[in-house]
Amino acid sequence: MTTTLTIRRPDDWHVHLRDGEVLKGVLPYTARQFARAIVMPNLSPPMTDVAGVSAYRDRILAALPQGIDFTPLMTLYLTDATDPDEVERFALIVGNNVGAEDEQNLRYAESDAAKLADVLGALGGFRPENLIVLQGRDAGTMRRSLIAINDRSKDQTSAILQRLEQQAPGQLRVINIQQL
Repeated sequence: MTTTLTIRRPDDWHVHLRDGEVLKGVLPYTARQFARAIVMPNLSPPMTDVAGVSAYRDRILAALPQGIDFTPLMTLYLTDATDPDEVERFALIVGNNVGAEDEQNLRYAESDAAKLADVLGALGGFRPENLIVLQGRDAGTMRRSLIAINDRSKDQTSAILQRLEQQAPGQLRVINIQQL
């Protein structure tokens, strides 16, 4: 029988690292506890384009204490001025009517997942090839789908970066996309 439980360093799914001296003070605590963090872009001014986010990521990495393995996962603050060519949307929607043995089955989770995909496609600007709907699937299928959508997003990001490099040769900073 196993008597120990090893917990890997988790991800922080919502962190405000701020900037300047506050960043330098907060980052070491976050980086020691978490392997990765989804970094919120609402600085003053907010990070509203790829160049701004890339520069912010550089400041985060520069403030990271030596010897700590930490990956900032960058986000963009979307406004009416955000260039749509810099943004690509992906969604994995999961609906499963069957729960665990001791749980009551659901009636509409699977059909609601399909309806949500329709809404995201029609109103949310998601392209059909960037919407994955899983209904009544197992955890292995869900993981494979997450990996597939991650790979697709990397392909889209590469195309966007190539287009931006053509528009402003030598001015592009590459954002590192991590594998799941």
